[in-house]
Amino acid sequence: PELVEESAHLTPAKERRRVAELAATGMTNRDIASALFISPKTVESNLSRVYRKLGIRSRAELGRRIDDAAAFAGSTSIGRFDRRRSTRSAARAIALVGSS
Repeated sequence: PELVEESAHLTPAKERRRVAELAATGMTNRDIASALFISPKTVESNLSRVYRKLGIRSRAELGRRIDDAAAFAGSTSIGRFDRRRSTRSAARAIALVGSS
């Protein structure tokens, strides 16, 4: 199925988050741009900002960070204190992606 979204409905923060999520799935910048109806240069700009905010340098690191955030948010196998701390850390990373 083809992924089609309208960028006009996305705030800048939501656009950055969506670009990061799609990049983490392995989509190319051109494919992300096409799916979100934005230019490839806008995708590059969004990813640069996300990388800078998260302190990462590559798409692979972005994928790991998003996977870790999802795993921590749904994990029940770690202790209560550690889970709270890890969930806060993961939530902070995801929030940074979406912040202005």
